[in-house]
Amino acid sequence: MRAAVAAGQVTLCFRHRVTALNRSGGVINGVHGERLEPSSVARGEASSRLPVGDFSFYAGGDRDVGGIGGNHALVRQSWPTRLGDPPERMVSGVPAHVDGLMLGVAEAAERASSTATARGTTEGVTNWNPIWPMHGIRILPGPSSVWLDACGRRLPVPLFPGFDTMATLTYLRRIGYDWSGFLLTKKVIEREFALSGSEQNPRPHESRLAPVLGRARGGVPAPVQAFADKGEDFIVEGRWRGG
Repeated sequence: MRAAVAAGQVTLCFRHRVTALNRSGGVINGVHGERLEPSSVARGEASSRLPVGDFSFYAGGDRDVGGIGGNHALVRQSWPTRLGDPPERMVSGVPAHVDGLMLGVAEAAERASSTATARGTTEGVTNWNPIWPMHGIRILPGPSSVWLDACGRRLPVPLFPGFDTMATLTYLRRIGYDWSGFLLTKKVIEREFALSGSEQNPRPHESRLAPVLGRARGGVPAPVQAFADKGEDFIVEGRWRGG
């Protein structure tokens, strides 16, 4: 991307919010929107939405108009009826700016019908050190954890950890509770329990192969241990907490 910018092939326009699609001859040929005031907030924090000007860009072709995960109201509005009622409490795997507003812009231009579909993961936990509002982190589990519903019953075959998220979500929503839980030992969490995101996986992010392979020799990874020590969704037996 940096090379493309240097070559003049890509222009990066930060703090630009599209509010309309431009049409010419019955074809969408560009976008129009607002330039937002500069912001110095940290990554993931909600920034100012105050416009200080406008812009228009023109190009050809259709484009994907983005996700909705940062807008829980739209997630609930788009929730498939086959899943029952949406949960009262959800966490977000994306920042607040992933708000799905471009779906309404596309519909207003009569170029697209709404295709927003609520998709989620049943393996999300609250980030004890959030970067954005309602920040959730996905557990990347192996198959050995025992998965229990809110009533303490083991989920039926084949709803094993990491196997079929949508089937598991459908099953859990029919029960009527907003949560479920993994039951696992320290040995299981040492060998096959991971968390999604570069902040939670510093060794792969650093492209160092030896430390990654070294995990097989045991030990709870530091980011996982931090969640065990500080995460509100973790209940840990005393001799393990803190190492």
